Amino acid sequence: MKGSYQITGSILAGFGTVFSVLSYFIINNIPLTALGIGSLIIGITSIMLPADPVPKSIVREMLRNSATNIEAMLEEFQVEGKALYLPPKEGYVAAFITFEQKPIIEIASAKEIPLRLLSIASGIKGITIFPPGSELAKAKEAYEESSYEQLLNLTLVEGAEMASGIKVAEKGDVYVVEIDKPKVMPKLPRFNRCLGSLPSSIAATCLAFKTRSRVAIEDEKLLDDKIILSIRAFKNDQSG
Repeated sequence: MKGSYQITGSILAGFGTVFSVLSYFIINNIPLTALGIGSLIIGITSIMLPADPVPKSIVREMLRNSATNIEAMLEEFQVEGKALYLPPKEGYVAAFITFEQKPIIEIASAKEIPLRLLSIASGIKGITIFPPGSELAKAKEAYEESSYEQLLNLTLVEGAEMASGIKVAEKGDVYVVEIDKPKVMPKLPRFNRCLGSLPSSIAATCLAFKTRSRVAIEDEKLLDDKIILSIRAFKNDQSG
C-alpha cells in the first residue's frame, strides 16, 4: 500500500478544503465548517505519514471520518435519493445522489453527469460527492490483473481490515457480494440510506473502478455477521 495513505490524505484534505469553504461562505454553517476543517487536518496528517505500513485502525478511522463528513453534507441538503456511483475520471470515483427519491434507471441513462457539488442529470437535481475509498482501489497496483473479488479482498480485508472475507457471484450485470464479519458499521442514517453501509459503499466504489461503468446498489441485507448486497453495473453506458 505504498503511498496509499498519502493518496487518501490528499482526497480528505481536498474534500475538507472545499467543504469548509462552501459551508462557511455559502451555507454559513459553522458546525459543517468545523467538520470540513477536521477532514482537512486528518488529510494533512495522513499525507505526512511515512510510506511504510501503519496500523489498519488509522485507515478505518479515516474512512469513518470521511463518511461522517458526507453524512453532514447529505443532512444539510436533505438528500433522499440513492447513489449512482460513477466510473473514475482522472482516478477518482464519484457518486451522484438525487435530492428526491427517483428510479435509479432514470439517472443511470443520463447522457452526462457533471462532476460539480450541485449537479443536474436527466433534468433531475442532485449532489455529487466523492465516496469513502474512492482512491483505495487505485492504490492497489495489481487491480488490472485481479478479479473484482480479489480487488475487494485486497481493499476491504487486507488493506483496511474491515471484514474477514468477501465472496462475489456474478450474474450478468449484477454482482452479489457477501461481506463476512464487517467491522466498521457507523450509525449514519442518511449515508446508509443513500450510499449503503460503509463496507457496501466501498464495494460499489470498487466495482465502478473495476468495470469503468456506472454502478448502483440494488439491495442490501445487513445480517448478524455478514452483509449481502446486489450491485448492478450499467455497462452499456460507461460515460461519467
